Amino acid sequence: MSKPAKPFTFDGTDTSPTTIATWVFDVQQYLSLTDTPAGKQTRLAASYLGGTAKTWYIDTFGSVTPTPDLDDFLSEFKEFFTSSTAFDDAFTQVEHIEQGKLGTNTLQNSSYFSVNSDLPPTPAGPNVISFVV
Repeated sequence: MSKPAKPFTFDGTDTSPTTIATWVFDVQQYLSLTDTPAGKQTRLAASYLGGTAKTWYIDTFGSVTPTPDLDDFLSEFKEFFTSSTAFDDAFTQVEHIEQGKLGTNTLQNSSYFSVNSDLPPTPAGPNVISFVV
């Protein structure tokens, strides 16, 4: 069996929701596929941080003993690096979608929001948009 690809190094310069979600996913997949013991997961994940992200980790967790578990680390990571304007960015994206040209997959594949197609159609359209921030 071949080795799984290592996660890219997140340096904090691109804090788009897509980049954050991709890095978190890559780290979780890598740690799972390499059977990394729970006690080493956070430190190994942190080894894929650079630049301002590495500085954030050192300032936040560098002297914390024991090291927080991976879920706590990733939760704080997402909270810190997710842009405070993510909701505004998503709203702007929705404003620019031309009415009548919206495909279901367009919204379902977005990092900003999801479409709930289980609800009945409304006068405005077939789906209700709910934001995920």
